[in-house]
Amino acid sequence: MTGTKVLTTARKMLEVVDAVGFAGGPVTVAELADRFGWSRGAMHQYLHTAKEAGWLVQDDAGRYHLSHHVSVLARMRSAQADIAEILRPRMGQLAADLGEAVSFAVLDQGGLFIVERAEPVGIYQREKFQTSISVTTSASGKAIVAHLSERERDRLRAGGAELAAPEVYAEIADQGFALVRSQWLGSDITAVAVPLLVRGHCMGALSVIAPSVRVDETVTARMTRRLLEMARNASGELIAEERSHG
Repeated sequence: MTGTKVLTTARKMLEVVDAVGFAGGPVTVAELADRFGWSRGAMHQYLHTAKEAGWLVQDDAGRYHLSHHVSVLARMRSAQADIAEILRPRMGQLAADLGEAVSFAVLDQGGLFIVERAEPVGIYQREKFQTSISVTTSASGKAIVAHLSERERDRLRAGGAELAAPEVYAEIADQGFALVRSQWLGSDITAVAVPLLVRGHCMGALSVIAPSVRVDETVTARMTRRLLEMARNASGELIAEERSHG
């Protein structure tokens, strides 16, 4: 049988995290070692690795339980199921109103991808284009990185991303949007991006990209205002959907 090799150690660690989650409360190394039939030393290695990766936390008694990071991921996954349905009509309307392209980009395993894009003439989904853009130089990347934790930024740096100074992202977070003027395919463009925040967690970034020749300060202000409004309304609807799901 051919195919991609499964990392046995990674699979085992995920099984350990699952076991901690379904334990119904904090568990000890000994309890988990007995359950899996492993030595305590081996189990401790897996638990320590999961703890260092942010999946587990250890209390004062040495017992392990799921970290807050796991609950954050669960909320994000619940919200993601509704994002496309909520954003598509809003993006299409905004693209028609502005006469410019509107995109939604997400950070995935260190890469930044446009997963939804609306043009004045129609909307395009990931299956039709799947565009990868820069985490460090794009407006969407800057808007997202501005709302990442320092640990998440360190992971991007470890993957080779040359991030800007912390004060750059602090300013973007304070003003609520990122503005980039650059060249793309030989043309000067202006891009404005805002984060889509759900309960303080960044789900991605909404952006408008237009030829700079069509964008003055008034147009930039209008694009920014409309994006902020769309992100705020979409966030409220996603939170409402989350509550309705229990």
